[in-house]
Amino acid sequence: MSQLVYEPGAYITCASDGKLMHRVFTIDRDNKLCVTEGSNDASSWTQTKQLTMTIPSSPAAAAAIPVANSYSQLIRVYIQTNPGQISEWGANDGRNYQLLRSQLPTN
Repeated sequence: MSQLVYEPGAYITCASDGKLMHRVFTIDRDNKLCVTEGSNDASSWTQTKQLTMTIPSSPAAAAAIPVANSYSQLIRVYIQTNPGQISEWGANDGRNYQLLRSQLPTN
């Protein structure tokens, strides 16, 4: 198992349902978007997963959007995969992450 290493100034953002579940997104030293999931119970945090490559020093932003009348959430995280290009990654079921849009408008 490899150890993830973060540089000083690494980006970190969290998507939370405001109650129990938290998803922490980070950009590691190898410029990979990573996610660690867990709840308020410290023993329930998952092992960090690498999702995709970003450009060096890419910022990241995340959001958790509750689905009405459901325990599910739409998870969205926005990163730069190429200069001048913002990509949207996410999970419509709160678990299975995938590229949703490869190029969002930047102007």
